[in-house]
Amino acid sequence: MANPNDNLRRLYQNGLKHFSLPDFDTFQQDMRDEEKRKRFYNNMQQAYSLPDFDTFSQDIGAVTPTPMQQRAFKMQIDEANARLKKQGEEFKQRMEGIEKGNRPGAFMGEREFNPQTGKMETHYYTTQGERVGTRMEQSHANTEYHNWWENNTEAGKRSKEQRLQREFDEKLSYLWQRHNPAEGENAAEQAWSAAESAYNAKAERNREAANFNVQNFAMNSTDAVAFKQMETVDNFTDRLTTHDMDVLMDNAWNNLGEEGQKSLIDDCYQMLRRRNPGVDDLVLYGKAKEFARQQSDLRMYHLAVEKNLPKKLFKIRIEKML
Repeated sequence: MANPNDNLRRLYQNGLKHFSLPDFDTFQQDMRDEEKRKRFYNNMQQAYSLPDFDTFSQDIGAVTPTPMQQRAFKMQIDEANARLKKQGEEFKQRMEGIEKGNRPGAFMGEREFNPQTGKMETHYYTTQGERVGTRMEQSHANTEYHNWWENNTEAGKRSKEQRLQREFDEKLSYLWQRHNPAEGENAAEQAWSAAESAYNAKAERNREAANFNVQNFAMNSTDAVAFKQMETVDNFTDRLTTHDMDVLMDNAWNNLGEEGQKSLIDDCYQMLRRRNPGVDDLVLYGKAKEFARQQSDLRMYHLAVEKNLPKKLFKIRIEKML
């Protein structure tokens, strides 16, 4: 217990910060006067959090507690110490439980001695340090807390957003696996092959026409070169037509067929639904249609880049897709 004289001196020093007080000896005498002590107590309450007046009087030695009061005070101190000790033990146990519940392999449980049964038993700890009897209880508690954390804390909301985006990106990377044929070309490759065939047919006609002109109308080598240059120009113009990106993208989408388009849209809808929980289903399905077509167009675009189609031939605003 603190020394009453020390308490009184600290009280005096603190009082000097706010009031004009006499010397310490005079102040000590004044504190033995209940009326003066009460008035000073009321003034000091404006600046400090003080106990009740009786406790305050005992703490500064102005009133001597009776033996019964002393015993009561000791009981209060003992109870407070017991509570603090119990809280400390509970906190220690909780921290140990948290450590056990978050270590690798926590789902396998902990083998611990049970003094009540005298046997070694397996117990499970949750990530919050709670001790439960089964792995199912552990899993349920962990899931319940994690869901609460993700939806009710700033850190959890950020983590949830990052998790949803990671899952979305992973699903997107595997999106086309379900929409590729087991054999042959996929929808984009079919569109490209058809464009190549159309171009090659036109290029062959252009070659034949140029050769015919050279053989029948060229008067000299200069004329022959001119006819071959016309062939090159015609080839370039025809490639613009056969490999028009708008047409290629439309053809790639159409090559999926009605059933294939619906299947792709459904997959995109499920991805968007998981990525954007709570959004209206009709709105999401509309977005899924747009997203599915966008992914089909992107696939055609990347194939064209792979095939080294000159970018000057692109006749679509690619930035809308990227």
